[in-house]
Amino acid sequence: MLSLLSNEGSMLARQGLASLNRRMDTTRAQISSGLKVQTARDDGAAYAIATRIKSDQMSQGVVQNNLSRAQSIVDVARGSAEAITDLLGQMHERALMLNDTSLSPEALQSVRDDLNALNSQLDSTAKTSDFNGINLLQTSGKATQNWGRPYGGIVGGGSSYVNYDAGNGAGRMDFYLNLHNVNNANVNIDWGDGSQYTFNYSSGPAFSDNKVIQHDYEAGWDNHTMTYSISASGPGGAGGTSGFHIPGVNFIPADTTEITAYASGETVSMTHKPMGSGDLGLNDLNSLDAATVLSTVEAALSTTLDSAAYFGTLQNRLERMTTASVKRADVLETAHGDLVDADLAKQSALWQADQTQQSLIQQSLAIANSAPRVLLQLFN
Repeated sequence: MLSLLSNEGSMLARQGLASLNRRMDTTRAQISSGLKVQTARDDGAAYAIATRIKSDQMSQGVVQNNLSRAQSIVDVARGSAEAITDLLGQMHERALMLNDTSLSPEALQSVRDDLNALNSQLDSTAKTSDFNGINLLQTSGKATQNWGRPYGGIVGGGSSYVNYDAGNGAGRMDFYLNLHNVNNANVNIDWGDGSQYTFNYSSGPAFSDNKVIQHDYEAGWDNHTMTYSISASGPGGAGGTSGFHIPGVNFIPADTTEITAYASGETVSMTHKPMGSGDLGLNDLNSLDAATVLSTVEAALSTTLDSAAYFGTLQNRLERMTTASVKRADVLETAHGDLVDADLAKQSALWQADQTQQSLIQQSLAIANSAPRVLLQLFN
């Protein structure tokens, strides 16, 4: 029906054109930004999930920066520990020469001078091995706490079985044991982490000795429960002149620097391994005889080898954690893109189709708007 007051064809064409223009606006925005979800209005659920994923991505970036910095700190410490180990190898050579009785006093003094020079170089290496203000070859300066568990009196000819719980943190257990005039002694210590210490002496000459037995614990999920069993006897009998005494059992928490290594906020501990001359017991070599110098250097060398191995293991662990963090960040980036990135090939094809449809609707609208002119022709 032709009507002058209402034009249904024109109204339908206008509605179709308005709907198409809105769709083209959306397509244009996606093509220009590359995103199909820019605001919560576009897709509330996808926007919320994508925003959370983006936050996780940023957290992974922080974690990777922390791990990269930690790797540099440990790399410097490991390199310096290896250099100190090399210096101690040279000091061990000089210490062996000190025990050569065929050398003249002048030659022995020259050897001691070499020892002192190497020792000074060792100390300087330990003190200058810092990165970003952190030196794992020196103490951190933080106060540490320790507890003691004395065991009073001499146990003569008897035995003792006790265990101590040191918690699950990293640290060092110092077990003090004095043996008095004994010719039979059995000492068995289970550190609770798969390591044991054993000392057995039987049917020999009576002797006395003050021992400091040490064990380093790494941080673990389970508590470090140390258990010991000791028996000792000697010619003094059970009256107290022969036997053993435990002045104390001390646990010293490790001196550590923490880094945030997970997006959840969990940390990884980097344990300080002091390697200065004083830390290794090398600060007073001039006052020691040749045999004691040799044993002191050997003990220091053993300590530094363990420390270098620790830093190497820690560095490998940090590298694995970094690799895992990078992979997780890549997965998050892919997931974020799947939620918000526009399919530009699809949008380009849609834009071309919409342009064609827009042209057709405009022609349809022009035809519909020309309908009233037909009425004029009817009355002419």
